[in-house]
Order: sequence, then structure tokens, then C-alpha cells
Amino acid sequence: MNDLSSILSEPVARLGASTLTLGHMLAFGAILFLGLFVALVIALWRSCVPWP
Repeated sequence: MNDLSSILSEPVARLGASTLTLGHMLAFGAILFLGLFVALVIALWRSCVPWP
């Protein structure tokens, strides 16, 4: 059975000399999701709270 570190180190994309692994892609996806979620929360908060 594969352990988690070997699964996350599987290459999924190659850009020139760089190889992106599954771990890189999952981390990028999590950061992108978190950034978009924070932007959505800020946009909704600004639309509901009037500025003085």
C-alpha cells in the first residue's frame, strides 16, 4: 500500500525543466480557494456594511 508521501510526490505536470507534483497542485488549489473565499467574504461584508 502506498504511503501519503509517495502519492503526493507523483508528477502531474511538466513546465520546461520544472516538474509539478500532486502535492504542489493541491497546495496551490488550497491557497487559491482560500484567497477567493476571503475575497468573497470581504466583498459581501463591504456590500452590507455602510462606510461612514
